[in-house]
Amino acid sequence: MKNLAIALGLSLSFGLSAQTVSTDFESSKGNRSAETCWGFGGFSLTAKSNHKPINGYSARSGSLNSNKNSFWMKSPFIELKGGNITFDARLSSSDGSRSFIVYVDFIPYDANDTYGEDDANIVSGGSYTLNSPQENIQAVSIPVPATVANNGKAYKVYWRFESAAGNRNRRMIVDNISIPGVYVSDPSNNCKVLTQVADSDFDGVDDDIDQYPNDPDRAYAAYNPGENTYGTFAYEDLWPAKGDYDFNDLVLDHQELFIFDANNRVKEIQAKFVVRALGGDLIQGFGVHFFGINPSQIESATGASLTTGTIATNANGTEQGQSSAVLIVCDDVEQVINRTSGAFFNTVPENPEGTSDTISVNVVFTTAISMSDMDNVSIFAYKNRDQEIHRKGKRPTDKADQSLFGTMDDASDPANGTYYCTEQGHPWAIELSQRFDYPAERVDIVQAYLNFANWAQSNGGAYENWYTQESGNRNSGNLY
Repeated sequence: MKNLAIALGLSLSFGLSAQTVSTDFESSKGNRSAETCWGFGGFSLTAKSNHKPINGYSARSGSLNSNKNSFWMKSPFIELKGGNITFDARLSSSDGSRSFIVYVDFIPYDANDTYGEDDANIVSGGSYTLNSPQENIQAVSIPVPATVANNGKAYKVYWRFESAAGNRNRRMIVDNISIPGVYVSDPSNNCKVLTQVADSDFDGVDDDIDQYPNDPDRAYAAYNPGENTYGTFAYEDLWPAKGDYDFNDLVLDHQELFIFDANNRVKEIQAKFVVRALGGDLIQGFGVHFFGINPSQIESATGASLTTGTIATNANGTEQGQSSAVLIVCDDVEQVINRTSGAFFNTVPENPEGTSDTISVNVVFTTAISMSDMDNVSIFAYKNRDQEIHRKGKRPTDKADQSLFGTMDDASDPANGTYYCTEQGHPWAIELSQRFDYPAERVDIVQAYLNFANWAQSNGGAYENWYTQESGNRNSGNLY
């Protein structure tokens, strides 16, 4: 695979909603109305040192009593995620062994209410009793109830505070609030819930643009090279000798569907492979080398055509004995092609054309990976399992016989990161982002594509369109 981040032209980005709603009261600097869509009953915002704020500005109640409805705070409307609501709490001064309690409940949204609050159906959450001495800073954590978390509905978090012993000259100080969820209040509409599209899987991508609205690990998909297009890999099978250099010993069409999560990382690859030509009997199979990606990073790799019993696989479908993940897609190409006549499959123009089965493989990553992790992926062919043929510059797998490098026509120099090319820079495998009109049997590619040598020797810097039908590029009579 080439640099797929470029090949796919992926510049998609979603306006992801924040997954945490928080405040430390610093930005409002004592102005309660600046805490947008927050509500306060009997609370001020202050940084007065004699009231022992936790850090800078904090929310401070009046003198607590036994009526827990006297002093309260309400968050904006939030679509709550699973997790814990956390905040710091303390009294303005200790009060011995008396109990001071924080209650955290949840007010559902009611579109018909002036303030959007369904006070008749408050969902109970949890409570916290301050430890003695209560003036110590206490990190409070209240879990979001399962009935409230991830249900796509909006709630206000509702704090209330109580002195169990009745009226006491003690004030509650609260700071550093963090709530797992997405802010959905609309300040322009009395802080009611925004008119919005649902996010059923709560991945931060609205259902109307989420191609997988019920799967938090998947958000959208993109084809390489295109939904109705196949690209081509073409291989010369006599490596490390140059051979007849007709690049039709294995012609492999491919298409990938990359499935991304909400953070534009690859969670899954659905790939299709079709053997279009087999100009000899040396190449036995082909696979994918995920160089730099540990086999444990693959959750599953399925759909491969393995019929010979010679490929040992791990439980996840990757090949055993590899430091980077390797998927052998097919271990016997003869099992997926349907010959019509002769030893050459779709390379002699005079012979009837054969067909090929489509191999569909599916790779799921344990944790989604960056597209940059795909830069060094290589789709390779092999003769005997230890005789691999990769594109120029791509690294072999651990199974490859490295003693073949630098022999015959091969000028590989592993110490310098040079692989699979001649002294002139010519490759043994090429990739095109479209279906390749490959040379006929025993026709050197430079006799079919007149600018191929110039392109190869420039390391791809010149004649980048060597394979197109533009004037001067092709000798069409030498193509299959």
